[in-house]
Amino acid sequence: MTLTNNANALASAVDGGRHCEPASRIVRDGSHKGTLFTWIDQYTGWVLYDLENSEPLGRRGRLAVVTLTQQRAGEDAADAGLNQSCLACDLEAGEWVVDADDLPALRQTYGDALEVLWEQAA
Repeated sequence: MTLTNNANALASAVDGGRHCEPASRIVRDGSHKGTLFTWIDQYTGWVLYDLENSEPLGRRGRLAVVTLTQQRAGEDAADAGLNQSCLACDLEAGEWVVDADDLPALRQTYGDALEVLWEQAA
């Protein structure tokens, strides 16, 4: 089984109805082991496992992939909440995977700087 290791590959698998083929995707960049996302039909959702820290992250029903289109002067914009709420990231591509339920709070924090590249349908 070949796993594509970036956030938009996860999105493309779900949108194409292939999230069960393969049942798992890893999202990571070159400096992180990443997060394993596994779709479980019985939960109708995702089970997440943090490969970097060897710990489970629980279950999520819907995911989204976001990026930041603008940087705030004098601070690392992702540290204003995105890094803390992300489930996985591909920093090389500037993409973060988040729980879709967190999007309203992230939009409030980042405004127009937050671009949703993909949001899993409800």
